[in-house]
Amino acid sequence: MSKLRIVKDEDHNQDARPNTPEQFERDLHPHSTKAGAIASDEMADRQTAYNNKDIVRAYPDLSDDELKRLTILPEGTQLEQGTTYYDLKHQGRGEFRAGSGKTAGNDNWYIAKNQTDYPLWNRIIGVDNPERLDQPDNQSINQP
Repeated sequence: MSKLRIVKDEDHNQDARPNTPEQFERDLHPHSTKAGAIASDEMADRQTAYNNKDIVRAYPDLSDDELKRLTILPEGTQLEQGTTYYDLKHQGRGEFRAGSGKTAGNDNWYIAKNQTDYPLWNRIIGVDNPERLDQPDNQSINQP
């Protein structure tokens, strides 16, 4: 007959559970104003394409709203291996998957695909299919 070892849950992962009302509230409502104060500070520190005059000039077809939705990775940021990126500064290179040890340099305006909505990403990389850009196909619209 085999022996079973019984382990109490409370002995494990003590730090994983909320210990204070603030931690509990943050876990329940991560996007609320009170619980999201740290996240909003991080959002304020991020650089968007809208804040870079050179990018604004390089992409005149993008609206202010679209430029604000593009987060530019700061110099020295470690790129996540296997994640897809695009360098707004070097458009001819196209999108790429990062390998290990790759970082954002001062000559890059990297955006991450997983931080960009699909219609905007597709527009930036040159997709012209209206369906993939969330635009109506003019040929399929019934005209009187």
